[in-house]
Amino acid sequence: MYKIGVDLGGTHIGVGLVKDNKILSTYYTDTPKDRDFVKTVKAMADAINTLLEKNSVKLSQCDGIGIGSPGVAEEKTGNIVYSANFGWHDAPLRSELQRYIDLPVAMANDADAAGWAEYLLGAGRGSQSCITITLGTGIGGGMVINGKLFSGGMSGGGELGHVTLVADGRECGCGKKGCAEAYASATAMVKMASEQLAQHPESILNKVEQLNAKAVVDASRQGDELASKVFADYVNYLAHLIASIINLIAPQVIALGGGVAGAGEYLLEPLNKRVDRLILNKKLPRARIVCATMGSDAGILGAALLEL
Repeated sequence: MYKIGVDLGGTHIGVGLVKDNKILSTYYTDTPKDRDFVKTVKAMADAINTLLEKNSVKLSQCDGIGIGSPGVAEEKTGNIVYSANFGWHDAPLRSELQRYIDLPVAMANDADAAGWAEYLLGAGRGSQSCITITLGTGIGGGMVINGKLFSGGMSGGGELGHVTLVADGRECGCGKKGCAEAYASATAMVKMASEQLAQHPESILNKVEQLNAKAVVDASRQGDELASKVFADYVNYLAHLIASIINLIAPQVIALGGGVAGAGEYLLEPLNKRVDRLILNKKLPRARIVCATMGSDAGILGAALLEL
């Protein structure tokens, strides 16, 4: 039997046909620009039907659908309790989708779905507890503790990007100040660099076509003074976030995904050294900090593998 995974994004909806823990085929469509709930669910259903038709698969050959959605996904009710990116409140995602497709539907936050795939098949495979942190435009967190997805006792937990790193610090997109996302996301790295460019006319960052996190990392590798300082500050902030997670949860694996993780060992080496200095129990084994391995389709695969 097949499973269907859906990764709902602000720009695109990705759907995948999964069998034996592997994605056999994918299909992508645009998310409605106004992100209207009814239109978005209809686009999701159309994408699923297109995927099945493309692969000559019938609904009767499918066990169910798993959805990774931005915001707080409440599995018990099938509702998106709140999604800031979409402006949805108590949106009945499961029942609305089942108006079009008569299959069981499982739901999770999109970062949780990606983290579930990483735990089952990626960097966390074989562990009991794996925290996946996505370092992109924002910071996503997928937490698996003792073999179970963890979203808190009352749903909505695991928002690692909104742990406070600096009291009354930089303003975050969520409206709070001092969130990890304002210091340790790819967006934060670029902002730290752009704020200092005028004071460093010699920096090669002034000459790049597009100032992004990769440009900062590449310039740091080349010994650029500004980029090296920004990267070191970034690593320090990220280390504080990770050390706090280790002190609180003591997972076996912390897997880093997203654009910044593309720096590989250039990021991991100084990060591990800084984390070693910040953790509380220095004589005990600590989490392995590694790069995530599941790639851009982790959300689709993780959603498909959610328990129905």
